Amino acid sequence: MKTVQICLPYFKQGCDLDFCIGNTDSYVEALYEHAAMLLSAIEKLNGIHEVLCNSIKSDDEINIQADTHWISIDCEDELAQTLVDKGLAEFIEFDDEEDA
Repeated sequence: MKTVQICLPYFKQGCDLDFCIGNTDSYVEALYEHAAMLLSAIEKLNGIHEVLCNSIKSDDEINIQADTHWISIDCEDELAQTLVDKGLAEFIEFDDEEDA
């Protein structure tokens, strides 16, 4: 089993819109950029959905964990690699060294 992290391109709705306002020339343009950010997240989630639909037979084959700013999927190595290869997830590097 491997764990992969899902990184979606947004943080908080107000912070994200404020970022767009600060990086565009108008509020209209900022709203468009904010929508594009959210559409990018939707595309990534739809891609993950498609891979899972084609790869697993039941939810028992994976474990999805989600918290405020964290989404991860525990799954078989091959599925994890597919998600990473498609740019939908990243491998998580855990620090297994004990603190001295």
